[in-house]
Amino acid sequence: MREKPFEQRTLSFSSSVPVYVSWRRSKETVNTPLAYHPAHEFHFIKRGHGAYYIEGKTYNFGPRNLVIIRPNQIHSFIPRIGDWLERAQILFLDKWLGDVFRSLDIDKTFPSLICLPNSPAVHIEMIVNHILEEKSRREEGWEEMIGELLHEFLLWVRRVKNHPVKSSENKPLYTQLRQYVELHFADPQCTVTWIAKQFGYSLNYLSTLFKEASGIGIKQYLLQHRIIAARQIIDENTGLKMEAIARQVGFDQYRNFNRVFFALTGVSPATYRKNCHPHRKK
Repeated sequence: MREKPFEQRTLSFSSSVPVYVSWRRSKETVNTPLAYHPAHEFHFIKRGHGAYYIEGKTYNFGPRNLVIIRPNQIHSFIPRIGDWLERAQILFLDKWLGDVFRSLDIDKTFPSLICLPNSPAVHIEMIVNHILEEKSRREEGWEEMIGELLHEFLLWVRRVKNHPVKSSENKPLYTQLRQYVELHFADPQCTVTWIAKQFGYSLNYLSTLFKEASGIGIKQYLLQHRIIAARQIIDENTGLKMEAIARQVGFDQYRNFNRVFFALTGVSPATYRKNCHPHRKK
């Protein structure tokens, strides 16, 4: 079964207000790719059901749930196909809030999924709408107003942290598969055919199993994981040549690496590096 790799999202923010807010109301029809970015990401679920895959764990959500994704966590959205979903999305860079954000202690100890009591859910929805209104109208002091609203949003997040929702239990075979990919992805011989042979199951079965847990098939996960690993190396600005980076993440031919990188991110590896490090000398 041939799987088409999904495009990986790369983020860009306004220099004056590095905050992205949106409402999405839609009938879900497709799965989404793995995502990886330096922003904090929150999803307020008003209506509908689905799941988020975050760092190897699957979290099933429903109405009045809040999903928390930390910077550089590998994640993806797993929709319930055909279900209407209404959710608000907030992404921001913590450096914009500076000491205000650090004082809130929203760190790695925070749960990834929270069940909101009614009052916090109402307040959070109102804050999202107020931020959107400020961004739309852009009246005097709108940047400062968004900063204050975001601070208020995070105060509510801190208040409800004691209402966590545990991740669902994944099948042991899926966990073994994911760990195998993450351990061996840098080996060019690590292909989906090779993986199926090592585990003694058909590729179709393993891909279906993998997609149920993570939202994408095993071939997609392998390719996307390799490109995310390459992006992480580029982000660190190690100065390595692209050919060396390609080899480090499991591509034995640079042209294949360049092709897959472009297909998933929409830019070449060289352009991605230039965007990440505009002052880097060639």
